[in-house]
Amino acid sequence: MDEFSDAAMSRSSNHRPGYRTLLDQLRSRRFDIVLTESLDRISRDQEDVAHFFKNARHHEVVIHTLDHGKISAMHIGFAGTMNALFLEGLTEKTHRGLEGRGKDGRSAGGRSYGYRVVHGGLDAKGQPIRGGLEIEETEARVVRRIFEEYAAGRSPLHIAAALNADGIPAPRHKDRNGGSGHWKQNTINGHKQRGTGILNNELYVGRRVWNRLKYGKDPVTRTRVSRVRPTDEWLTHEVPELRIISEELWQTVKRRQDAQTPQRQAHWTGDPNRLSGSQALRRRKYLLSGLLECGICGGKLTVAGTGARKRYYCANHKEKGAAVCKGLPGIRQADAEALVLNGLRTQLMQPAAYEKFRTDFARRIQAKSREQSADQKHYKTELRELKARQVNFVRAVGEGQALGTLLLALEEVERRIAAVKKSIEATRPRRKRSSAPTFLCAV
Repeated sequence: MDEFSDAAMSRSSNHRPGYRTLLDQLRSRRFDIVLTESLDRISRDQEDVAHFFKNARHHEVVIHTLDHGKISAMHIGFAGTMNALFLEGLTEKTHRGLEGRGKDGRSAGGRSYGYRVVHGGLDAKGQPIRGGLEIEETEARVVRRIFEEYAAGRSPLHIAAALNADGIPAPRHKDRNGGSGHWKQNTINGHKQRGTGILNNELYVGRRVWNRLKYGKDPVTRTRVSRVRPTDEWLTHEVPELRIISEELWQTVKRRQDAQTPQRQAHWTGDPNRLSGSQALRRRKYLLSGLLECGICGGKLTVAGTGARKRYYCANHKEKGAAVCKGLPGIRQADAEALVLNGLRTQLMQPAAYEKFRTDFARRIQAKSREQSADQKHYKTELRELKARQVNFVRAVGEGQALGTLLLALEEVERRIAAVKKSIEATRPRRKRSSAPTFLCAV
């Protein structure tokens, strides 16, 4: 019997190694039964629970839980709704608790570079007082150096390179939070409106700002994204004991940042955040984006320059300095792409390679068609079951049985019916134009 677990990881995410392995082995039919304490141990996300159940039923795997026994589509609908409500409630309670700390002038989470966390004894209820900070002088000297050098006219790019050359660890050490351990210009420059980056952290002038950002999860990428809240929702407290730099130095830095903003806007190159031109270029996608690596350090190559002068450079050398990578001469974008395309043309577009591709592609299309046919059958069966449940719920609501609970369940069934109809349409086999596929290739 195999066992899968994801200790200390949120069940609202589907990027858990144990969950992904379980799902992969389920599709490989390595087992017939999945036994779990409850459905929320698989996931607390409605979409993920339904997706897992759909895969299990398609591959004839039964799900059992200790609290409900064998799981059916009815359990998925109710459990998914309750788990979603639990997550919403948990988010609100967590935010309310952090808001209490913020109103008391204490840290509501996270440790800014230049400070260390301290514990302040016990409160009136005998609970530990959390959220205290004090200045960490070694890091505070680095903060002062960054502000002073920027105020003197040095760019964040050169400041980061100098810090790396001096061997000063970045805020995110390699052995702690998965960072590279090196300084980058974004670590220093950040985003002024969002208050990110060394140069925009108001705590360095003894002013704590909380609730500036709100967070949510992108439904497609599942990544955590942030948005700036209205200023009237921010909580601001003066904490002079945590001041690291003078107000005069802070204002000097702000004046230089303000002077830089019109220059960036005048030379805007498509960056929606209106940062530097080089940052905008990095956000664009090119033919070989993410595919080329530096032969010296193994880092990714990034495009810089304009027009015909665009070249691929080592991102580590360009953003972190020669102390991290000595770099390599820039490769013209046109030359690099022509070289790769020529290799594809001469190596892959040969008769034998083309015929292998044609055969493999036809096999994949046939397999996909069989899979779509199986999915169609599964979705139509589920749709019949959902419509039967819908009729029963409508009848029960009409009779006045537990109106509130039944309405929630009915709404969930109707949402699921709409989703299944879309899935049926998406997996509907397309009409074939000919018995043999035709391929058009241009390189």
